[in-house]
Amino acid sequence: MMKRKLISILLICTLGIAGCGKSGSSDSSSAPAGAAAAHNIVGSGAASSDLSLTVAHYDADGAGKITTIDGEPVSSAGAGTVSSGDASSDGSTAGSSSSASDGTGTESTDTGTESTDTGTESTDTGTESVSASVSSGSDNGTETGGSAVRIDMSEEASSENQKAARCLASLDNISWSKGITTFGGYTPSPAILKTLQDTTDAITSESMATGFMIMDLNTCAGVCYNSDAKFYSSDAASAAFIIGTLNGDPTSLSNHGEEFQIVASGGNRDTWYTLMNYYGFIYMNSWLSSGGIDAVADGSGGAYLSAEDLTRLWLKNYQYFTTDTNGSTAQVWFQSPQNSALRDTLGSSYTTESVPGSLSDSKTPDNDTTCEGGIVHDGDNPYIIAVMTDYAAKPEKLRPLISALNASHSELLRAAGKSS
Repeated sequence: MMKRKLISILLICTLGIAGCGKSGSSDSSSAPAGAAAAHNIVGSGAASSDLSLTVAHYDADGAGKITTIDGEPVSSAGAGTVSSGDASSDGSTAGSSSSASDGTGTESTDTGTESTDTGTESTDTGTESVSASVSSGSDNGTETGGSAVRIDMSEEASSENQKAARCLASLDNISWSKGITTFGGYTPSPAILKTLQDTTDAITSESMATGFMIMDLNTCAGVCYNSDAKFYSSDAASAAFIIGTLNGDPTSLSNHGEEFQIVASGGNRDTWYTLMNYYGFIYMNSWLSSGGIDAVADGSGGAYLSAEDLTRLWLKNYQYFTTDTNGSTAQVWFQSPQNSALRDTLGSSYTTESVPGSLSDSKTPDNDTTCEGGIVHDGDNPYIIAVMTDYAAKPEKLRPLISALNASHSELLRAAGKSS
């Protein structure tokens, strides 16, 4: 039987199918996990672009339409439903579902009025008599026969801050299907789907579990698998500790900036324990919560996180990097982490910012992990990547999957009429 140490059972989506991410509907009377931090101001000082984070709000009737961004109504052309399809290795996509009854976004203010790439339309993939439901902002046509569906880019966010906020809001509002799932209007080609399936199978054939997600910040589109399954994150959670503390304590950079940099690069773990003893986990846990992440730090600074959780975390971190006066300083710290499968795989072609997690401990084998989350700067098209496994400290095992996910993102850009 496949070895698993998944801490929570996969959520059940509104169609009664185990989902790639979280379930669709929620009680509109209760806010999402991060809603309490919807007006969280990032950092202590003003940046040249934005002073704070953006919040996007959805309607409460389950239709999945973005109604406002920063309190301003969105244009009718850009407001539609968000859907996802369960992609198979033959290039077909099966089924979709509309979104949560209350997908309120979790980030705070910016003055833009753009909306997400939403709306729904269908096309036959040409491989099976199955309709593939994809999201788009307008009637922009599709390419059939199993090739990638073109993504509408007529409605774009006006700032890097708003891009991340919009993507966070879309995660609150998407219902997933089982299997390798695509969302935001991206339908992979059969070749990409086969590569993703083969790399996933290579992990599960060794009786290991995995979950992954990528999300493009310009389109909020991407692909995922088993992305709500919780794994122990080990040092990968330190990104939440570092950025959460920098954001929550205005004096932390000047007082302990050198020590934070050591932790970000995967240096001496004793330094992290010193910082944990000094600051505790209040800022870390608050930062996780503000991204809609239902997790708290343990005594070692780790947390049980899913691929979607890591995606949310790095969307929050991206906002901090691009809005706070200290963000650009902290951003560089994450560009050269030790034992990084992401940097080793993609670092020669792209700038990356990430934190790997790696643990092999005979005393707590259920916490064995090899995972990584971060940002890949593909020209003007950055994307978030999160890969979770329960390998015991084997970062080389992530490289084939990271390569496959990067190829998927490159295809997504071509579908959107963009290039690296």
